[in-house]
Amino acid sequence: MDVSLLIKHRLKELGLEQKDLAVAAQVTESYISQLLAGKKAPPAPGRTDIYEKIGRVLRLPSGELSNLADLQRKEELRKKAGETPRPLYQECPRVDSAQMRFRQQRELRRILRRSRSANSNAWSLKASERRPRSCQGGIAK
Repeated sequence: MDVSLLIKHRLKELGLEQKDLAVAAQVTESYISQLLAGKKAPPAPGRTDIYEKIGRVLRLPSGELSNLADLQRKEELRKKAGETPRPLYQECPRVDSAQMRFRQQRELRRILRRSRSANSNAWSLKASERRPRSCQGGIAK
């Protein structure tokens, strides 16, 4: 049985209205209305004490409403999960090892080329610019 159906049924049996339930549960009448209409999912039992308050007003056994809400939430999650998800790509393109080696070698050549050009710029400096400052102009002390 659905939580909202149980609450509606008990309200009718006891001659109570939604606003009576809202006051007793210390929530807005709008929240109770949305809960009973199925627009709002029942809150997780561990996150609220609303089920105890509603249960007292509706004269239900302790914990029955929260157990029902827990079962309902689990069932809704199971429905949403449904089937196991299908892969986005049915077939992944395969790259053979020769192609992979070629790509790796090309990348390595590119890195080495950049490294060599950076080093050649450093070595093209004048000898006086490469020496530490303490050695310029004479013997280091």
